[in-house]
Amino acid sequence: MYPWFAFGHLTPFLQLANKLAKKGHKISFLLPTKTLSKLQCTFPFLHLIMTAVDRTESDIEVLLRNLKPDVVFFNFTYWMPRLARRLGVKSIYYCVVSSVTIGYIMSPARQPSGKKLTQADLMQPPLGFPDSPNKLKAHEEEGYIARRVMKFGSDVVFCDHAIGFRTSREIEGPYADYVGNQFDKPVLFSGPVIPEPNTSTLEEKWSTLLGEFKANSVIYCAFGSECTLEKDQFEELLLGLEFTGMLFLAALKPPAAYEMMSLHLKVGVEVEKREDGLFTKEAVFKAVRTIDVRTNRAKLRGFLSSKSLESSYISSL
Repeated sequence: MYPWFAFGHLTPFLQLANKLAKKGHKISFLLPTKTLSKLQCTFPFLHLIMTAVDRTESDIEVLLRNLKPDVVFFNFTYWMPRLARRLGVKSIYYCVVSSVTIGYIMSPARQPSGKKLTQADLMQPPLGFPDSPNKLKAHEEEGYIARRVMKFGSDVVFCDHAIGFRTSREIEGPYADYVGNQFDKPVLFSGPVIPEPNTSTLEEKWSTLLGEFKANSVIYCAFGSECTLEKDQFEELLLGLEFTGMLFLAALKPPAAYEMMSLHLKVGVEVEKREDGLFTKEAVFKAVRTIDVRTNRAKLRGFLSSKSLESSYISSL
């Protein structure tokens, strides 16, 4: 496996590798020898990461010739399909981003010859896209347009033999099928690939604190490492949570977008945002206080954590 050198990509690849290894597959995980969990890249040099990855092609070729794998899982390395084909190895583009996002933004239907993609184009889904409540706001369109024209290493192709998604057919089937049809490639599902539950003992201070509250009475808020809020939004979010009068734990990184399954699967609650992407403390309070989907949420949690579900998808790979 040769993932992109960012922990948001390394971690899903590692989790899939562990699941496949449990099924008896021999996995080789390729990454820099000095990659550490606490490594922080300084911002000015981030644009050089892909260039550095491009220059590992000859090293990876030597490894693949020695390892003689059946399949290579990769993402972002445009030269991997060509290299794998030359060595007689199958290659799978394993995508850690949802098929909804890939289909909406990266679909070939978005790339008519000779026409430059505009923000207005992104207001509507591409031709043939499954019915969806997804719609980009103005500030989101600007970000996606910028990324599409950004020079990325030596350029990237999307896939080779197949496309793999870190999801299940039950959740993203129509969107994954759309991506497969657009790129004329078979689509494989790994399932949610949920890591094993942490069996370590909770720190005493947290155990004591949480033990004072009833089940489902504490709010946990986390947007993920990709989301960096502006100062005013950070404050509005926390004030909104405080406004609920409930204990809350917020794991936040001081960003702009997150994905939800609230409309199709009726789990979670969407905080109302203005066209510019901003939300208010009143909107946060309203969202938390109007949660009425705990039954659906519990069903989805049980579905995603089902051992038989995950095992069936891993075995099918």
